[in-house]
Amino acid sequence: MRRIALLLCGLLAAPVPGWSAQSVQDEPLRVAVAANFAATLTGLVNSYTRETGETITTSSASTGALYTQVIHGAPFDLLLAADSARPARLVNEGQALGPARTYALGTLVLAYQRELEPLAQQGIAALLSKPGLNLAIANPELAPYGLAAQALLDRFPAANPRRLTGANVGQAMQMWVAGGADAALVAASFEPAQYLPVPAEWYPPIEQQAVVLASATHPVRAAAFLDWLTGPTARAFIGDSGYTLPEARDD
Repeated sequence: MRRIALLLCGLLAAPVPGWSAQSVQDEPLRVAVAANFAATLTGLVNSYTRETGETITTSSASTGALYTQVIHGAPFDLLLAADSARPARLVNEGQALGPARTYALGTLVLAYQRELEPLAQQGIAALLSKPGLNLAIANPELAPYGLAAQALLDRFPAANPRRLTGANVGQAMQMWVAGGADAALVAASFEPAQYLPVPAEWYPPIEQQAVVLASATHPVRAAAFLDWLTGPTARAFIGDSGYTLPEARDD
């Protein structure tokens, strides 16, 4: 429940902080983060701040929404996406300083309400095929976890759940937590109370990459945080938060 509470708090935060009137040295580092990673990032930022004194503000949304904000001039220094495609696109468009770095590999799970436990014991196909099932997913056009959810549903064309689509995977999780959805395809990092693991080969890899933005006000500070984020301290925390770790960097 702690991770769910952090998630809900993060999603209620202001989406894009405004420019500060403070001196450049006193301005916070601005990090845009995919909704699935918002709660994990909160813990990482707390640790980094204690270690370095650095001030960081975060804004969470779907990766697609954050990409749109970036190309329209949102004042971010660093983007933590939930895919590799959009960071690569930003680098190719000259709007990010490459190369992008993989900081986590996401995992999809099927959360379900407790009363569906007998059906869940029969497996994913049985659960998805329940007549009248309300299933929450992230928008596949905006969120990599939504794209993964769509790939899973395509494997079971006979199943026809009523889809409740959130703008991002955090909103899909909120629908399930609030009881508005019988089940939800969400990130394992949300730690739902009841869930079925989804085999990784059933959906495209969720390679979550980060990139320093070309328009960053604090590119050196952003690069330093990204170095730390892909270093041993952060990797241990990320691995404990429901993610698979990419191979460690040699440097």
